[in-house]
Amino acid sequence: MATVEVEGPDSGWVATLGYDEMGALTVLEVRDGWEYEARDLLARLILEPAPSGRIPGAHIRPNAEEPLYDLAESLARRKPEVRGQRLTGHVEGGSRAVESGDD
Repeated sequence: MATVEVEGPDSGWVATLGYDEMGALTVLEVRDGWEYEARDLLARLILEPAPSGRIPGAHIRPNAEEPLYDLAESLARRKPEVRGQRLTGHVEGGSRAVESGDD
C-alpha cells in the first residue's frame, strides 16, 4: 500500500499519510506532539491545487495513488512551513517515482 512520508529537515520523519481500512485518506501515523499539525497539513493539502493542477481531495477513491502523488508533489515543491521547518514528502510503496523538489 502506498503512503506519503512527511519529513522535516530538523525533526526527520513527522507523519505518514495514506488510506485507512475504510478507504479514507488520513494521517496513519504521526510523531508524538505533531498530531494537530499533521492533521491541519493534510486538510490544507487536499484542498489546494497540486502542481499537476488537480485538487487532491476532488479525486480521492479508496487506495487511489494519484491523490498521494499529488500530495507528495505539493510537499516537495512548496515545502510548507510548519513549526519553523519546511516540510517535504515522498511516496513510499507506490508504482512510480516523484522527483524531489531540491534544486
